[in-house]
Amino acid sequence: MPSQPSLFDDSGNPPKTDRADEAVHSRARGPNYLFRRAIAVGGVVAVIATAAIVVGRLIGDDSSASDSGAVSEDWNRVVLVDERTGLTTITDEAGEEQAKITTGLRVLSDAEIVDSTMVATSPSDVAVVDLDNESVEVFELETGSDGVIRPSGSALTLIANDGAALRAIMVNGSTRDLLDTDAMAPSDGVRYDFTLARSDPAGRHVLVTDSGNFQSVLFSFDREAASFFPGLALAVDETFVITTQNVGSDATVSVFDHDGELVTSGRTNSPRAAMIVDDGVILVAVDGEIVRLSRASGDSESGDTLNIGAIQIGHVSTNGDRLIVVGSTGTAIVDDSGAIVGEYPDTELNDAGLDQFAPRRSTCLILRRSSPNEVVLVDFSNGSTIVEAPVSGDLFATADGCTVASQTTDGYDIISADGLVSASGSGDLVAFAPDGKAIVTEQDRRLLLAPATPPPESDPDDADEPSDAGIDIGRTGRLVSFTQL
Repeated sequence: MPSQPSLFDDSGNPPKTDRADEAVHSRARGPNYLFRRAIAVGGVVAVIATAAIVVGRLIGDDSSASDSGAVSEDWNRVVLVDERTGLTTITDEAGEEQAKITTGLRVLSDAEIVDSTMVATSPSDVAVVDLDNESVEVFELETGSDGVIRPSGSALTLIANDGAALRAIMVNGSTRDLLDTDAMAPSDGVRYDFTLARSDPAGRHVLVTDSGNFQSVLFSFDREAASFFPGLALAVDETFVITTQNVGSDATVSVFDHDGELVTSGRTNSPRAAMIVDDGVILVAVDGEIVRLSRASGDSESGDTLNIGAIQIGHVSTNGDRLIVVGSTGTAIVDDSGAIVGEYPDTELNDAGLDQFAPRRSTCLILRRSSPNEVVLVDFSNGSTIVEAPVSGDLFATADGCTVASQTTDGYDIISADGLVSASGSGDLVAFAPDGKAIVTEQDRRLLLAPATPPPESDPDDADEPSDAGIDIGRTGRLVSFTQL
């Protein structure tokens, strides 16, 4: 029976073992001795497992997460994907290796995970990986892929499109359903704008503008063929599709069913954001006017006007009941009645990590203010500002969006409703667990898994001893994610 792989097994690329390098690693990555490692791993795992006592108050109530298209907070595995070879290593919370998967990709540009589904991209291929059964399916893209994106409105569907925007592989991570746009909607002259794709919260229906043919295309995991609609994509849910055809400052907004049949249409000032509600559509025009369009009659009713400059774009929250509106001078939240929940001048969306192109947190909205450099956390339900705090680096956030971590010159900060908690330590912040209980840092070409809020030193006399606050999970040069398997 083969022996269990060592925690430091890097698939043929073990760390250097010359004495000078060993001395550096012994200080930076924690205990290197087996008898100390047994104590260290047990201690770190115990701290991570019970970190809710320390971090629990830092994370907002996620009671609505089960009905949302946000990612889960649960995790029991760390997934590390080698950017050069595509080799994927899965460890548990103790850093013990559980599996190795060969993706067949080289020189990865991105890898994203939803539940047990991973989509990875390289300059020529896309790999769809089932982390549970370790199966891999590879698709060749003629013009390569720059990375993995997600449609606005859901974090559960992953899209890898080719560089020419002619084709994409879409995967619903929750169900592992897969579709190829070439097979579902073969068409000449297409030019899809996948970065502006719209989705229902479950990520089952993805609406994409095809600017090459002046239309919108609905790709659904629940249908055998795509549906086509005139105009630009505005919104979609499990029943309806909303598009707009603009002429000057006016527009015709149309409501269709998924088969392409027109339900109703109406004229409004040119809309930039839309959300489907029970009896119609909430629209926000370019001048900030909020309009409610009736699905029964096509009549429109004007409401309040947002004061955040010219409206640029809007995103439906992953709960499906809030419209996040981006203007030239700020952002705002509008509810499903068309009422203004909150306006936040001089802010913009956080566009790093999961929130790239659109906000995808379940409970809190993460905003940035560039002058001064601050993060602003906002409660989706009532629009209240939870906290404002200075930041100096990229933001890492929990799945609910109510806790963020940011790199500092001598460690990192954790920011939540309880304020700002600073943690000292060397190394760069690489990943933040979706429940906020663990981090991964990079130190001396090694990756360390540690509690997000490490305990204070228990004995100052042991300051020169190797730290037990982190578990070495391998060398750097790997993309890091957390998931539940």
